[in-house]
Amino acid sequence: SRTPHFTLYVDRSGSFDSQKTARATALISTVLKKYRGRVTQDVIYFNDKLMVDDPKIGAGGTNYTAVVDNIIKDQAHLSLIITDDDSYTRPENLPKLPKTIVLPVGAQHTEIAKELKLIEV
Repeated sequence: SRTPHFTLYVDRSGSFDSQKTARATALISTVLKKYRGRVTQDVIYFNDKLMVDDPKIGAGGTNYTAVVDNIIKDQAHLSLIITDDDSYTRPENLPKLPKTIVLPVGAQHTEIAKELKLIEV
């Protein structure tokens, strides 16, 4: 059996201040510890675009469309989106997403989870 693969998408937009970033980082390590040795994971940071390297500071907008497109393309066993609440409108004819969970930071609920009917933890 293949090692489950999951992808973390971490918000680095302008509204994602250092406090939220610290909370998100703690969440990531909690998640990774829980699955240690049983998963392969990628971490992708996003603001206006997707980034492989952590810019460490929040800047720019929140491009959820790039995140959603990448989730569909990547087809990971599980995708986790760590974000605060920015606006998002579900596009017409969006294919079904693979299993995706949203971890809100600094917000109770997120527009992206509501629009895409995703679980929030």
